Amino acid sequence: MKSKLLKLTAGSTLMIALFMQSCTKEAPSAFTTQENFTNNTLIRVYVATVNADRNYVYVDGKPLNGAKLITGGLFPATGIYASSVSPGLKNFVVRDTLTATTQVPLSFAENMLVNKYYTVFLYDSINAPKQKTVATNIVIPADTSARIRFANFVHTKVGIPAIDIFSVRKMQMWLPTCR
Repeated sequence: MKSKLLKLTAGSTLMIALFMQSCTKEAPSAFTTQENFTNNTLIRVYVATVNADRNYVYVDGKPLNGAKLITGGLFPATGIYASSVSPGLKNFVVRDTLTATTQVPLSFAENMLVNKYYTVFLYDSINAPKQKTVATNIVIPADTSARIRFANFVHTKVGIPAIDIFSVRKMQMWLPTCR
């Protein structure tokens, strides 16, 4: 009787082990990878809001950034990347996630066009945050010159004089050479 029970237990264990070996287990991926951006909109977010400490950006209720954005922060942080969103009318919310925050949440809507690249600038103070969304036209110069993009989001109550941008290299070309 013991021998029969032992053989039955060993056989059952062997069959279960073989059955478990034949199954393949695939862990579900936490992130989806998208490699085709031809019908999407690419956006970047720059935070110039004074004293912003824990800003998170939500697009249509879904978080855009995973790490908090602070004053002077850029998302995505690397200059050659952008976040991809589907085109159309998008509702943005920028807020501090701390429960005892003094920052007013910023909510706005933007119409994102297909195959366009946008930069969202957040500026002013945490008591009265504002935003400016601009289309980023990426033009790669054919010559050896460079393109500069400049935005003045200085927070002050007094007027600021104009800012001149010049090139030392171009200036040297204009100056006469003395021998």
